[in-house]
Amino acid sequence: FISWVQRGLSYWTLRVNVADALVHFVDEGMLLVSPRIFREFADRYGAVGHVGALVGAVGEPDIGLFIQRQVLRAGWHLRTDQGVNFLTYQVMHGKRAVSRLSGVVIPNPVRFIDPVPPVNPLLVRLVVEPGAA
Repeated sequence: FISWVQRGLSYWTLRVNVADALVHFVDEGMLLVSPRIFREFADRYGAVGHVGALVGAVGEPDIGLFIQRQVLRAGWHLRTDQGVNFLTYQVMHGKRAVSRLSGVVIPNPVRFIDPVPPVNPLLVRLVVEPGAA
């Protein structure tokens, strides 16, 4: 999966820091928009080697979910203070939030990507206080 992301960023086959991109760069690192990026990878490469894929909402294997879980198990990602694996960002238009993106954030992306693209200035991390609803 990470090799696919590396190639996609190197050869510009994965869009970055634009609307509908699967990868954005934020202050905390590389944001992999979830679950879309994992499903895109699964759509391209199928279930080969992914025995035991998790079952999705319609009762069929969700290979994207399986791949996402494997990336999380690698432990490369940031967690919130509450241990949540996904961080949420607001997409800003001026001073107004127009939508949200959530995903897995890989800190220090230079471990995998070189050069690292600039931070997307339109994304601002949404931090939810414990106990707030």
